[in-house]
Amino acid sequence: MDATREELSDTMAVFRLSGMEIRDLIMELSDNGSAKKNFISQIDNEIQRRPDFNWRKIDLVFFPVCANFHYYLVVYWMKKNTIEIIDNHKPHKNMDPFEKYDIDIATTVTSIMSPFVELVKSWSLPDWLVHWGHPGNMAVLLFTMGGYGIYLGFRIRFSDDIEEKAKAKDLYPKLLGGMFLFYALGATGGITSLLTSDRPIFESPHAVTGFIGLALLTFQTLLPTLFEGNPGLRNIHGILGSGIMTLFVVHAALGLQLGLSY
Repeated sequence: MDATREELSDTMAVFRLSGMEIRDLIMELSDNGSAKKNFISQIDNEIQRRPDFNWRKIDLVFFPVCANFHYYLVVYWMKKNTIEIIDNHKPHKNMDPFEKYDIDIATTVTSIMSPFVELVKSWSLPDWLVHWGHPGNMAVLLFTMGGYGIYLGFRIRFSDDIEEKAKAKDLYPKLLGGMFLFYALGATGGITSLLTSDRPIFESPHAVTGFIGLALLTFQTLLPTLFEGNPGLRNIHGILGSGIMTLFVVHAALGLQLGLSY
């Protein structure tokens, strides 16, 4: 990447980047290794040529970039700490904006989570804890909340004790909601663990089964709200619950395989 700087006014600066698309720009800014240092070095070299340049006076920084043979501007609002894209062409109605600007979800998530990942790194946690903390927590969650949820479901369906069944019906949706919440938070922990180890986050079978599991768990959590109007959904709920637990066991095995791979 080569950078040249042009000054528009006392509060604006333009850095013309050659050989770079927006994905590279975002990744270099969110990366914490040599790529980011190289990016900062290139910009600093241009700034040092202008002794009167002062970052504190700059409100807007413009990066003209090219993606898919199309030029547009990425604007950094220094005072607002936000990024905007200025483009005179709307994406085709069948084109995803992420495709137009050559951004994938993994790049976006990496950029968003970068400050938190840096915070975790600053804690200097033991490597074994960063590496195995997420799988350990999720395994406990799977076999405690998940296992107890299955038990409550069976008691609701087959218990002859009216009081026991009533207690199970009261606790079951709370447990299911809590399991969904903790699994969603656990996914964030897994992504953080991979990013602190400089690993790709959405390319493994473990990630794919995790997304599928969370989607099914969302549906499973909402399904009991429809039982009154359609009691037959209880059978679907029970079958789906067993399927989700099986999927999460496979997900755990894939996670172990991933953890042992690096």
